[in-house]
Amino acid sequence: MFGVRCFWILSVALCICMLHWGQAHSANAVAPKGKNAATSATLSQKHKPTKPSQKHAPSVVSPKRKPAATASAKSKKRAPLPPASADLPQSGIASWVGKSFEGKPVANPGELHVRESFTAAHRALPFNIILKVTDLNNGHSVLVRVNDRGPYIKGRVIDLAKAAAEYLGFFDKGLTKVRLELAGNDKDPAQRYYIRMRPSAGPGKTGLLRGFGPFDKFDEAASVFIKLYKSSPDAELLAVREAS
Repeated sequence: MFGVRCFWILSVALCICMLHWGQAHSANAVAPKGKNAATSATLSQKHKPTKPSQKHAPSVVSPKRKPAATASAKSKKRAPLPPASADLPQSGIASWVGKSFEGKPVANPGELHVRESFTAAHRALPFNIILKVTDLNNGHSVLVRVNDRGPYIKGRVIDLAKAAAEYLGFFDKGLTKVRLELAGNDKDPAQRYYIRMRPSAGPGKTGLLRGFGPFDKFDEAASVFIKLYKSSPDAELLAVREAS
């Protein structure tokens, strides 16, 4: 009787031990023990996929586009100028060269623009041609030497230096209607220039008061004339081709 009880007690104890051993073995198989368990947990945490943060998400920048040409910009394109003509006489609008061009090179090699001069820009006439420019609004005339190219605005035939525009009397207006006529050629060795005073009005005053010249170069005569005419409105600059 005692032996049977011992057998049953031992059987129950054995079953309980087997049950505990099986649970412990299953836990060890799922989670590693000690340092290995901690390392495994750290690695699993590092390699856990995460969604990109909204703050650090790369932004896609669209390439800049060139602004499309507007209708107003297209309308500002100037129409082609008519072919330049070297035929004389010519008529058209005269303008004058602005202050910003003072001292800058002109199209005639080796020259600079001088405001206080009787020079001019024309699109086709040869350099160093001497022109007689007549203001059709007041009848005043001035001699100028062509040393530059322009103007490049439709309807305009000549750009004058400041001194020439002042002499004609349209400096303040900016534009005037003129006629261009050939007066000489500064490269012609027979070309000479004179400054004379027009006869004073009144009875008995018909002779010349004073005269200067001859000058071999136009710019020399023009430089003296520019200083003279402001104090002597009757002064006149002439171009004469002397017979050889």
